[in-house]
Amino acid sequence: MSGFHPYCIVTAGCHPPQGLTGLDGASVHGFDVGRFTVWVSEERAAPPADLERVTAHHAVVAAAVAATTALPVRFGSWVPSHEALAARIQESGDDLEAALASAAGRIEMGVSVRDVASPPEVPERRNAPRTVDGAYPDGRSYLRALSRSYSVRHERRRQQDEVAAEIARRLAEVAPETRVQYPEPPALLSVAHLIARGDEARYRSLLAGLGRTPQYAGRLHVTGPWPPYSFATT
Repeated sequence: MSGFHPYCIVTAGCHPPQGLTGLDGASVHGFDVGRFTVWVSEERAAPPADLERVTAHHAVVAAAVAATTALPVRFGSWVPSHEALAARIQESGDDLEAALASAAGRIEMGVSVRDVASPPEVPERRNAPRTVDGAYPDGRSYLRALSRSYSVRHERRRQQDEVAAEIARRLAEVAPETRVQYPEPPALLSVAHLIARGDEARYRSLLAGLGRTPQYAGRLHVTGPWPPYSFATT
């Protein structure tokens, strides 16, 4: 018995073009669930996340976005039957409808910001001493190290919030809907924006202006347009 690999969710009645293929060359077809149609292909099990299959998944989503408003489904969201897929969609029906309405006529753009150069290492003599096995010799040394670690994290989050606020201010008229991620170094911040189709050049221009300021020079990287991956609810 085969299961199904879902690619995206669209409004009811919008089916894939004839001949569209997805993972492993499987035919993509539409499965109607109430207010929605889900683009799927048959798959016996959850597929491994290799480059070829992830690329095929994205190609189907991109085809949907080119034709209509579509919400991408996360890669690997395999379901064993039509019944299981229908139950999953119906459970989130109101949220999906709201997300489709929000994404109508829009695409996703993104900007990432690299960290500033890391400060020089604190000389070892100023670090809390440790024993040979790496443990702290006493509670005071541990608490000092913990305090330093907290201060570093606090300062990093302060910088992230400051950068996020500046990006939001610059893009307020173009991109009111955002999704912010706080990655590990060397990245400082990653922000996805849902913008109107046709506003891509303005989006890039506004961020290019920010990238020419001394604080952000050489640190900004803009990507897109993409299907609204960051704004999907499934």
